[in-house]
Amino acid sequence: MKILLASPVSDKMPIIVPNLGLGYLAAALRKDAHEVFVLDCLKDALDYNGFEEHLKRINPEVVGFQVYTCDYGSPKKMLGITKRFNNRILTVIGGPHVSGAPVASLKEMNDADFGFIGEAERGVREIVKK
Repeated sequence: MKILLASPVSDKMPIIVPNLGLGYLAAALRKDAHEVFVLDCLKDALDYNGFEEHLKRINPEVVGFQVYTCDYGSPKKMLGITKRFNNRILTVIGGPHVSGAPVASLKEMNDADFGFIGEAERGVREIVKK
């Protein structure tokens, strides 16, 4: 299964740091022989059009987004782009914002199919089983 894990487009995150959370998720998913792509939109200086180009190039079956409270509007917009590209793509959200406000996150980001509270390495493997 092709899976894209994305750190969102952002103009509010001032620094670029290695994304350990997405790295852990990618490693867990690769144990099950999934083809996993990690996209850091900030590091790669991507805007929403660049993200959409990645969707077209990869054509994933699952897309996961990291969500920060200071910038939750960006993954919300990216979820909409993903569902417009292909509404059958399974969309997942996680990260600090989702862990802190899980019910509100799923209401605000209504294009998300699943949300994870805390660490998701075990749970994400369950929802993408073939």
